[in-house]
Amino acid sequence: MLKYWLGYEFPIELILDFGNFSLFCLIFFYLYKKKLFDSNLFFFLCILMLTPFLFNNAFVDWKISPDQSKYLSITNQIREGNFIGSFYDNPLLKVIISGYIFSFSPLLSIETFKSVGFLNRFLLLFTTVYLFKKEKIDLKLFLIVILTPSLTYYSSIFLRETLILVLMIWSIFCILEKKYFYLTIPLIILSLIKFQNFLILIIFIYLFLIYSLKKKFIFIITNLIILSIILYLFGNDLIAQLDFRRKGLYLEAFGDYRGITSVSTYENLNFNFELIFISLKSFFMFVVAPIFSAHSWLKIIVLIETILLYIFLLREFLIEKNPEIKKIIILWSITLLFSFTFYSLAVFNDGTIHRFRLGIIFFILFGYTMHKYKILKNKSHAK
Repeated sequence: MLKYWLGYEFPIELILDFGNFSLFCLIFFYLYKKKLFDSNLFFFLCILMLTPFLFNNAFVDWKISPDQSKYLSITNQIREGNFIGSFYDNPLLKVIISGYIFSFSPLLSIETFKSVGFLNRFLLLFTTVYLFKKEKIDLKLFLIVILTPSLTYYSSIFLRETLILVLMIWSIFCILEKKYFYLTIPLIILSLIKFQNFLILIIFIYLFLIYSLKKKFIFIITNLIILSIILYLFGNDLIAQLDFRRKGLYLEAFGDYRGITSVSTYENLNFNFELIFISLKSFFMFVVAPIFSAHSWLKIIVLIETILLYIFLLREFLIEKNPEIKKIIILWSITLLFSFTFYSLAVFNDGTIHRFRLGIIFFILFGYTMHKYKILKNKSHAK
C-alpha cells in the first residue's frame, strides 16, 4: 500500500502514464478525423494533455493535495476487484462512487497520482472544445480555461473537482437545449458525489423556471409560502446539520493541529438574526481569500489569478447592453451569490476556499456564456 503514499520513481511513473496520455491523444485524433477541429487544434490539444506530467512528484509535490492518495487507493482497488471499505476508515459514499466512476473509465492503468489527471484533463478540454466549436461559448472563455494556472493544476491531478465542474456544465447544456432526459444523468451523479453542487444546480433550475414562466408572480408567491413552511418546521434541523459539518471543517483548519483554544473561538450557527451577520462575514472572507495570508509566492499567484477572474466576470456582466441578456445576468448573479454564501459558511482553509471557489466561478462563466449565446442564436433565427 506504500504506492498510495509514495508513488513510483522516474522513469517507471512515466512509462505507466504514457499509455493514458497516448489514449486520449488517439481520441482527439479520431475527433480530428471526424472534422470536429483542424490539425492545428489537434496538436495544440495534445500539448495541453501533457500537463499532468508536470504535477504530482514532478515539479509539484502531490502532498499539496493529499486527498489524492485516498482516491488513488480506492479507485485502484476497485479496478483490481479487491476494494476494502475499511482501508481508509470507511470512506464516505461520495468518495467510493467517485472511485467507481474513475475505475470504469477507459484509462489503461490507474497506478499513479497522475493517472486520473489525464482523464480529468481530457474531460475539461473536450467539453471546452466541443462547446467552442458548436458556438456555445466564445474564444475568450476558451482561452481563459487554457490560461488559468489553478484550473490547469486541478484538472491535471487525481481529484474529483474537474468531474464535478464538467457535470455541472453539461447539466446547463442539457437545460438550455431542453434535453431533459439526459439531464438526469449528471444530476444523479452530482447528487451522489457532491450534494452541495447538486443543490446549487437545483437553485439555478428554480431560478430558470421563474425566468421562463410568464406568470412569475403566482409561482414565486406559492414557492415562498412552501419555503416558509419548510424553514419554520425544519429550519433549526437544517442549520444544525450545516453547523455540524462547518464545525468539523473549522477544527480541521484551526483545531488540535493549531491550538487548543480554537474550539472556544468557533461561532455556532443558529437559526436566528445572528446567522445573517455570520453569513456576511463568511461571504466576505470567502471572496477575498487569501488576501490576509498571501505570504508565499503560491498564494500571491492565487490572489492575482482570482482578482483577474473577478474582473473578467464583472466586465462580462457590466458591459452588456442587451436587455434580454441583462435579465439572465440577474439569474446568474443570484446563483453566484448563493453558491459563494453557501460554501463560505462551511469552508475556512484558504486552499480549500480557492478550490471550491474556482469551480463555482467557471461554472458561472460557462453557464452564463452558453445561456447568452442561446438567447442570441434564438433571436437571430427569429428574424
